[in-house]
Amino acid sequence: MSEEHISFQYIPRFWNPPPPPPPAVSVQAKQDAGDNPPSPLVRSASASSINAGDPPVLIRGSSTNSSGGGSSGAAEKENSSPQTPQTPPENPLQARVRQIAKAKFLAAKESSLLNFEELAAVESLLNKSGQRDNVNSTEPVMLTYEDFCALRPQVPKRALRYMSPAFFLSFNPDSSGHISATAFFKRLCSSICIAKTRITLQFYDQSNRGTLRETDVENYIFNLIPDLPPLANMSTAFHPFYVFTATRRFMFFLDPKRTGSIPIKRLVTSSIMEELLELGMEGKEASTNWFSSENSLRVYSQYLELDKDQNGLLSKTELQNYTGSDRQPVRLTPAFIDRIFDEITTYQTSTNPNEKKGTGEMDYKTFLDFVLAMENKKSKEGLRYFWRLLSFGKDYLDSFAINYFFRDIVQILSDNNIEAARLSDVKDEIFDMVKPQDQLRITLNDLIRSGCGDTVVEMLIDINGFWAYDNRESLVYDDDEEEGGGENESPS
Repeated sequence: MSEEHISFQYIPRFWNPPPPPPPAVSVQAKQDAGDNPPSPLVRSASASSINAGDPPVLIRGSSTNSSGGGSSGAAEKENSSPQTPQTPPENPLQARVRQIAKAKFLAAKESSLLNFEELAAVESLLNKSGQRDNVNSTEPVMLTYEDFCALRPQVPKRALRYMSPAFFLSFNPDSSGHISATAFFKRLCSSICIAKTRITLQFYDQSNRGTLRETDVENYIFNLIPDLPPLANMSTAFHPFYVFTATRRFMFFLDPKRTGSIPIKRLVTSSIMEELLELGMEGKEASTNWFSSENSLRVYSQYLELDKDQNGLLSKTELQNYTGSDRQPVRLTPAFIDRIFDEITTYQTSTNPNEKKGTGEMDYKTFLDFVLAMENKKSKEGLRYFWRLLSFGKDYLDSFAINYFFRDIVQILSDNNIEAARLSDVKDEIFDMVKPQDQLRITLNDLIRSGCGDTVVEMLIDINGFWAYDNRESLVYDDDEEEGGGENESPS
């Protein structure tokens, strides 16, 4: 195992593109992933520029906010997310000196951390110094504070920072004053991993403000691809689309206010980063991991299948054909699709200023946000996404909003000869589930606090979701009897 952190093997080179910038990467027809793939990113050939002190230069050909450029009539994006203020151009010599200094500083910080051989030595010492009730027992090794103090002269010098009384007490010793040696070692490894990852991410921080912009996260992930074994067989033509898919998960969950950047501290300690780095661990199931190549290919293929006219963008009609995943099939209402194109940032394909709002089309990154929300309805971030659409810009959900969305469900169920519940009954049931503080209005906090926000969303936007809820008792009975079908029939 290499001593270097996995993402240190390829260090990016920072570069400010000359005006005008190259055209954005376009998620167009299926041949984009064929013989002539787009090349938005170029990996640095240097494997040790941080140690060599070479001036980092990022070779890049795509803009921060573009992933699907569409056809030749360039589509402009509305309401783009806030951008980091541009700083005055830096003198080339100053930039070179600054980047060399940054590289040396980060290399020095990394060299102060325990390497893998030293970690193995600490683990061996812990096992020898700990106590068991029985020498041959398989019970975990336990350490007293005296055992812990006796280890200080024996551990590598770089481990001494973790041998303090405060670190010992952070484990909440048992009634006998023992802590688990295994828990101690896991915490030690986790601390080292977080520290190394933080150093790596700092190298991608072009603004030196302790935050990473979307382009910075894209470059981090792009340079990480060769070092994650499950991604080794992924076609290089698909790399740009994998990067967009992976990066969007970070931005969706860690940048809820859509500022366009994420604090490194939040990034490095997030469960999203843990999920990404789990791809490099043996024995971990990759198929359920958002960052797996299989998942990225699933989402991208879904986008291509929806794009019937192959212009690289999705229209209302095309998005209406979205059916969810095999695990959770959906059938979205026209009213909900209309709200997506009214509120969510899309590309305007018409240059007519009098063209009404909501007639634009959706690019790949916007589609990724949509998929992330659909597949994570239970999360706060997912509920915030739907709240913007369901509340019509207000701070509450009322009878008007419920009626607006539910009438489409009534119509479609009636078209399938299925009797739908009355609006008043559905409204009362939603309010009974959520139990809002105001009996006439439901706020976002009410929805999150209730724990049933995902059910409410499904009842209002998804015919399948409402039907499943309305027939939940008979479905449970069918499962118990191991029978399919029954008198109720799901709307087609």
